Amino acid sequence: MKKLIKNGTVVFEHEEKKVDLLIDGEKISAILAPGSYEGEAEIIDAEGLYVMPGTIDPHMHLGLYKPLGDAFRYDTPRQAVGGLTTLINYHRGKGNYFETVREAIDFACKMFGIPSCDIKLPKDLGRRRACINSQI
Repeated sequence: MKKLIKNGTVVFEHEEKKVDLLIDGEKISAILAPGSYEGEAEIIDAEGLYVMPGTIDPHMHLGLYKPLGDAFRYDTPRQAVGGLTTLINYHRGKGNYFETVREAIDFACKMFGIPSCDIKLPKDLGRRRACINSQI
């Protein structure tokens, strides 16, 4: 079923504007003038609220101060409530980064379920470090 987020102030890249958002599945299907949609939809009234894209934390260390599984279970729900939709985790493990990080995430997902926000991993971390070190 479609959802209509109405009466909210939507934060765009260069402005804030009062509009209605029509959501179809997991995607915004239309940005509409307030009150102009006449179809069927579940209504979400955002009067007095801001509607904005989720935030991205580009540098996290899940599992640095507690086991990675606990970070998945307890930290990612708190981050999602605060508006975080994606994080880029810099894993610190023993051994080769590219081997240990996959093992850690696979283990955490198996034991504790999927985290509450998307987790990305820097694919070219080793190459970037080598490049930076050679320029110093």
